[in-house]
Amino acid sequence: MPFGDHEYRCVLKLNMPGPIESYETWAGGIYLSMHNNTRYASLSPKLATLLSNNSALDVAQKGYKAKPPTVSRAVRDAALKSSKNSIYILADNVQEMADDDPENAEAIITEAGFGVKKIPIQQKRKNSAEQGSEPKSVNVWAEGKGMHNWRMSTDGITWVILLASKGQKKVVKNLTSLTTYHFQHSPVLIDGEEGSWSETISIRVA
Repeated sequence: MPFGDHEYRCVLKLNMPGPIESYETWAGGIYLSMHNNTRYASLSPKLATLLSNNSALDVAQKGYKAKPPTVSRAVRDAALKSSKNSIYILADNVQEMADDDPENAEAIITEAGFGVKKIPIQQKRKNSAEQGSEPKSVNVWAEGKGMHNWRMSTDGITWVILLASKGQKKVVKNLTSLTTYHFQHSPVLIDGEEGSWSETISIRVA
C-alpha cells in the first residue's frame, strides 16, 4: 500500500505565527529542534542559513522599532521574507523525509517542530503522485473514472505524451533521480475525443 501499511499520509503544517516577534521565537524553536536532532544532520547547511536569516531579522526588527527607526520597513520586510524562505525550504525537505519513511513520518515532522495533519490515502488519490515501488518510478492518479491520456514534463513547458491508462492510476518508470516531474491527464471521452488537460501534478523522484 502507499505510504507503507498506513491509510493516511502525514502532511507538515507550518502553523507560522503572524506577529514578527512571535515568528522569530517560533523560527528559533524550529532551528533548535532540528539542530539538536541527528535525524536532520543532512540539513545542517540549511539550518545554518535559517539561523543567520533569523538573526538578521531580529536586528532589522529592533532597528525598525527603535525611536527614531534606524531600519526602514522595506529592509525589515526583506529580512522577514528571507527568514520565511529558509523555513519553507526546510519544510519541503522535512516533508520529503517523512514521505520516504512512512513508518516514522509523524515523528519526523513533529520532532522538527512543525505541526502535522493526516490525510486519508483515498483523498490523496485525486490528481496526486507518490514514489513507485520500483526505483526511479512514480505512481500518478487522475481524478475521475475511466481511461485517461497522460503527458509529462520536467519544465512545465515541453511535454512528452505517455501511453494512456485504463483507469485512474498510471505507473511511470525509468525516470531520472533527483528530478522534479510534472504530469497532466485528460479523460478519454466516449466518442474518442480528448478532454482538457488537468491541473499539474508534480513530484520529485527519489
